[in-house]
Amino acid sequence: MQTTLQHSLYSIPVAFECLPCAEGCEACEDGSPCVAALNWVVRTTIFALACLVISCLPFIIYFTIKYGHVRVVRAASPALLRVIVLGALLIYCTTLVMYGRPTVFTCTARVWLREVGFCLTYGALMLKTWRISVIFQVRSAKAVKISDMYLLRRIGIIVGVACVLLAIRTLVAPPAVIVGRTKDDLKAYLCNTDWWDHSFTTLEVIFLMWGIRLCIMVRKAPSEFNESRFISMAIYNEFLLSVFLNISM
Repeated sequence: MQTTLQHSLYSIPVAFECLPCAEGCEACEDGSPCVAALNWVVRTTIFALACLVISCLPFIIYFTIKYGHVRVVRAASPALLRVIVLGALLIYCTTLVMYGRPTVFTCTARVWLREVGFCLTYGALMLKTWRISVIFQVRSAKAVKISDMYLLRRIGIIVGVACVLLAIRTLVAPPAVIVGRTKDDLKAYLCNTDWWDHSFTTLEVIFLMWGIRLCIMVRKAPSEFNESRFISMAIYNEFLLSVFLNISM
């Protein structure tokens, strides 16, 4: 009777149903996942912190506009401070675009936001330090005046060169999404890192090394509000962090 029942069940086309494999599986024996799950708690926490910082940036810009006549703010060049804030905004936006699973668009946006933001923020910091070094090294009695507009034009050149390189990279070899493997042999979708990324990183490190040289040159320069000291700390920290991350990765 059991043999007859089994025979009758197998003979019915709809008696058994093949369930689909889990997402990302080419073949499977059960419903086990093949794609690593994203840690949404950590991602959401970082996303919220980035949003918190970004929400504070407009108030900083407003502060530089309203109190631009105050001596300490005027000495720090409010226009350049706003450029630094704009660069910081773009850098923090990389966290927002990479919140979900990476795509070609988000991988491309991450590169653009990172590089343009870096050029704005650290370009302004470097050029402020460069201006201090030029003024400090002058031996003649004639005063040297380097206006904020002159530095802004130089920042524009730096950003323009970066945008040209980014446009070439986007057209020739746009960032792609690759499939990596975790230690549990689960798939993980990642933004591809190629020689373009290494080239941009190398240029950043060279740029920061020039900034370190400027910091050494102005370490004894008189500064009423110790601006050069804080700029030097920012450049040193970014250089060490960039080197550490690239070596560890």
